[in-house]
Amino acid sequence: MIPIICRLEDLIQMAQEGKRVEGDVVLHKVPISLKIHPEAGITEDHEAFLLNAAYRFHAEGMTYSVSKNYVTVLPTASVDVAHSNRAIANDRLKADYKRLSTAGISVEEKYFE
Repeated sequence: MIPIICRLEDLIQMAQEGKRVEGDVVLHKVPISLKIHPEAGITEDHEAFLLNAAYRFHAEGMTYSVSKNYVTVLPTASVDVAHSNRAIANDRLKADYKRLSTAGISVEEKYFE
């Protein structure tokens, strides 16, 4: 039975067990719609974006995909907030790249622009 891989931690564990794991990443800005939620103070639908990384790994003849959202961005946010959100997403990406590298998994580092 093939284990279900859904987190970076699963691939990191495989690498720590001595398996050769190679990976790459594609960054996406995924449009979403935030729906009405009166209890949360949202009285109308809002468009937003997820800054997402789609990882693909190869290990032992198998291909594994992991998708991870790093931050939610509201297009109505100020320029300063948008820059802060991007910086937060890139800091989180950098931390994940370091974790992967420490486990021996090389991934070309890409960042949100």
